[in-house]
Amino acid sequence: MRFVVLTIYSMILILLSSIASADVVENLYETRVKLEDQSVRSQTRGFSRSMRQVLQKVTGGAEVLKHSDIRQSLRNARDFIIAYRFESAQEGVAMLCDFDADKINQMVSQAGFPVWGKRRPSTLVWLATQPTEGKRFIVSANDAIEENSIVLEQANQRGIPVIFPLMDLQEAAQLSVFDVWGRFDEVMRQASDRYATEFIISARLYPSTSDIVDPQTKEDSASEKWQLDWQFIQDELGQQGILFSDTKENILTRFSQMLADHLAGLYATQSSSLNNRSQLTLKIMNMNSIEAYVELINFFNSLEMVSSVSLLNLTGSVGEFELTLLGASDDFLIALDLDEKISQKKDAFGRVLDVMEFQWK
Repeated sequence: MRFVVLTIYSMILILLSSIASADVVENLYETRVKLEDQSVRSQTRGFSRSMRQVLQKVTGGAEVLKHSDIRQSLRNARDFIIAYRFESAQEGVAMLCDFDADKINQMVSQAGFPVWGKRRPSTLVWLATQPTEGKRFIVSANDAIEENSIVLEQANQRGIPVIFPLMDLQEAAQLSVFDVWGRFDEVMRQASDRYATEFIISARLYPSTSDIVDPQTKEDSASEKWQLDWQFIQDELGQQGILFSDTKENILTRFSQMLADHLAGLYATQSSSLNNRSQLTLKIMNMNSIEAYVELINFFNSLEMVSSVSLLNLTGSVGEFELTLLGASDDFLIALDLDEKISQKKDAFGRVLDVMEFQWK
């Protein structure tokens, strides 16, 4: 649980309110799983499956499930649940569980795995697909098809904000399926501006009988039926890869997991335990009003890594703040890059002047 320690302005705490952010995932500790029935045996299995989902969302990866202490805790998953209920599903019944965030975070941290906060980078997916029959097309947000439903479902299970393009008249005038298929990065970058996501990934999915060797499995892919080529198009390193699978569902699932693993590797906070704390002092410019001060304190308090924050000094519009962090300060600075309301102070040439000086927008 986080505490806000204020040395001045204590009378304005009632003004604190939530800060809107497009990259806030609110359902990290909630799950929905299907059951065959409401028997004790089915519920027990459902509790374990639900906890596995939560652990993957909280850490951003599946490695946590292999840890011996975690596996032991999965046998007593009910102990980590605050509340659960049932609702009708297309096949059988669905169970919705709400897990205790503090217990989950403590268990994960004590096992030495990252606790990834609810502020997460969003990703725009440009996916061009070649059906077994018919013409190539770009998968849009409005398509009720396997291509986007699988990716969105898998992304949701890992707590990754993912969107597909609208492919409305505006985008139809900007690019075509040939631009995505041909990997014309600049065209896709320009069409992506309207979405303001942190990451942009392009991919093309098509039937394949190639004899290329899968770089992950080291096996000949001649018997594989589907191939997916992907690339982070705004990444200066030009990271890209190729996936193979015998079914469309499997290859889209692997694609989603690859994306989640990549983002978790960049942004998940590594903390060996909840007692692994560090101190950080930041100078924040543009503290021109009480409202700005309140918004900043509220912003810091919304970050999972922040245990406490106090104002050390206020000179004009520059505030000096001391933060107590759950984890390393380097991880915290990386997390700050995800929010547009705060940025490092730079000179006229775009160079960072001081890594500990920020501007509040």
